[in-house]
Amino acid sequence: MHPVNTRFVTRWLAAAVLSMMTLTTYGATTPRADDPEYGWDLSELYPSPQDWTLEHDKILAQAGALDKYQDTLGQNATDMLTALRAISATKKESARLSTYASLMGDENVSIGVNQERVQAAQALATAIGEKTAWLRPQILKLGPDKVHAFERHSPELAYRFGFFLEDSLRYASHTLNTEAERVMAAAANVLNQPDIIYSQLSNGELPFPTVTLSGGSVVRLDDAAYIKYRQATNRADRKKVFDAFWAVHSAYQGTFGATLTTQVMGEEFDAKERHFASALADAILGDDMPESVYRMLVSEANRHLPVLYRYLKLHKDALLFNNYDDFESLSTFVHEWGHAVHSLLANKAQPFEYASYSPFIAETASITNEMLLSDYMVAHAKTDAEKLFYLGKALELIRVDFFRQTLFAEFQLAIHDEMEKGDSVSGERMTDMYCGLLKKYYGDSQGVLKVDPAYCVEWTYIPSFYYGFYVYQNATSIAGAAAFADALKKEGAPARARYIAMLKAGSSNYPYTLYKKAGLDMATPAPYEALAARMTRIMDAIEAIKAKK
Repeated sequence: MHPVNTRFVTRWLAAAVLSMMTLTTYGATTPRADDPEYGWDLSELYPSPQDWTLEHDKILAQAGALDKYQDTLGQNATDMLTALRAISATKKESARLSTYASLMGDENVSIGVNQERVQAAQALATAIGEKTAWLRPQILKLGPDKVHAFERHSPELAYRFGFFLEDSLRYASHTLNTEAERVMAAAANVLNQPDIIYSQLSNGELPFPTVTLSGGSVVRLDDAAYIKYRQATNRADRKKVFDAFWAVHSAYQGTFGATLTTQVMGEEFDAKERHFASALADAILGDDMPESVYRMLVSEANRHLPVLYRYLKLHKDALLFNNYDDFESLSTFVHEWGHAVHSLLANKAQPFEYASYSPFIAETASITNEMLLSDYMVAHAKTDAEKLFYLGKALELIRVDFFRQTLFAEFQLAIHDEMEKGDSVSGERMTDMYCGLLKKYYGDSQGVLKVDPAYCVEWTYIPSFYYGFYVYQNATSIAGAAAFADALKKEGAPARARYIAMLKAGSSNYPYTLYKKAGLDMATPAPYEALAARMTRIMDAIEAIKAKK
């Protein structure tokens, strides 16, 4: 019964919608968040908000009765299966309620009733956590011999919940007694608040600036408009957009810093109470992830910074890309279709308990699609100019999804390191830390790209810092995608079989293990070297085209 990561699911859905809305509004006015044309059709989840409320109340009552299974869990295999079935069914409906609430809430954070629904969904999840806080301590009390005997007696118990039971036994040294587990579960509502406060400020109440562009148009720079107009053709307009947008974030860096500090404190609190050596160790245990994977990622990204520098110089010196038939929309489509196929395969192959999947694997499916599309478009480009466009986009994908995400991961680790040493971290200090990383990654001291300190407040714009140690998985995903894309083209059917088997597995095993079964060890330099080699091949192709002119 691997827990459904509802926060991850709803967040990537919301991110997908934001990216699609940005593409569809390019060249048009920013969509109104309360315009039905840009809202979700959630009727397949619940016909109306009233139906949602009725179901919520039903599941809340159902959750309130879950602790009745505490005394029967260990009696026999049948009773254990009955208890785990009931808990799983309640969590499934809670996830459904949470998805509806989160998607509707993200449409417009200024609508109070929608935010109240989000809070109600989170409170329900907390209530379920409190009412099942006894579960892991009880499993540990039974011990592996008795648990395994139950599994042998009940094939369904072994099939649906065997991995969950083994995972629970693995947590022995970090599981508290039942009362302490209940208190930790009850704290979830409080510990979720930094993300909620950040979202409310960043998406709803931040005083977005208004600028007048060279053509005379007056633009209010909310997030969608910023994404659009930072790509303006006129360089002076681009600078005006950057300066105005980041000046507002800079003015609020103290508030953003306090919010992020509270988030980090919550992660440190959980790690301390559960007897982990660090918050990172706490965060990665759920996926049974070796800490060496995180450290290897940061190390390899730093080792391959010269490859990034080469791209930045190439981009600055020679590349003027034009849009070819809205390639961005096509690329976004295949990216999101990768997620959809992953979900379809896992849902078909696994029971509900294992149909979700870790963020560590999630982005691999989508980015592999993007890389295969990119290679196809380059191979079928009709002109050198078109080929340069696709090659340039392929490089930018790597910069954004690998180097930029690793920068985020290094920043996040640095904040935790400071706190674990007993030091205080303010918003201003975070800006200084982030600025140092920006300068390192973009080669400021090497003369590659000059980093304007005014933009070092960018960390205030990144919601992923409120999802725990999440961002590093985007970077590992693109490294894995590069290796898979190469293998799919070189090996064909054997590589395809390994790849699809990984996607079908959902969360029936740990993501690091699933990667290894598919032929990749993410704790070694090999996947990152494959990504750097891909980047180098692309730049070689660009320079070969340039040499012909």
